Amino acid sequence: KQNLKKKLYSVYDYKILANIVVKVRNGQNVDRLAEAIENKKIVVLKNYKSANSNEICDRTVEPFSFTTNYIQIWSFDTEDNTNKLFNVSRMDEVEILNHNWKDEEKHKEGFTDCFRIHSHNLYPIKLKLGIRAAQLLTEEYPLAEEHLKKENDNEWIFEADVCSYEGIGRFVIGLLYDISIVDSPDFEVFVKERIKSYSTGN
Repeated sequence: KQNLKKKLYSVYDYKILANIVVKVRNGQNVDRLAEAIENKKIVVLKNYKSANSNEICDRTVEPFSFTTNYIQIWSFDTEDNTNKLFNVSRMDEVEILNHNWKDEEKHKEGFTDCFRIHSHNLYPIKLKLGIRAAQLLTEEYPLAEEHLKKENDNEWIFEADVCSYEGIGRFVIGLLYDISIVDSPDFEVFVKERIKSYSTGN
């Protein structure tokens, strides 16, 4: 772990590199990705398990930036010609190719919200939470705490920009009895449509 932190420090030249925790089975992949970033090399993510397509296949990418917890990495997908986040835990192995980046000018890091959803767009959200909802929010999504403000002993206000309604939507729908949507009409429509979809089985 110490060698890995030293390598990450050299790649990013951070003044302060926070302590990181990398699972043993992911450590080698993180190490290789850091090496690829340092040398601007293309890599193959072997047997990558995609949660979106439910497919397992090799992905050829140009990795260029880790998320703050090193769980994911921003990469330029050479097949789709788009920037994406890839989860390190979903890679069996990282193979560094002897090919330099070809599309560095297209590299663009997007946003990642406190619900671990990523995109290149942001949408404002405001919620009023009860005691249980506020407690579960900070337990399940620790990064959400900085967007939480206590109104009184029984109410909290959550106000933040999110990358998608999907992540926060799952949380809110599960706790509708303890959450009110405030000044967020588009999100309110999203939640109503999801509930209707669930009730009709569509």
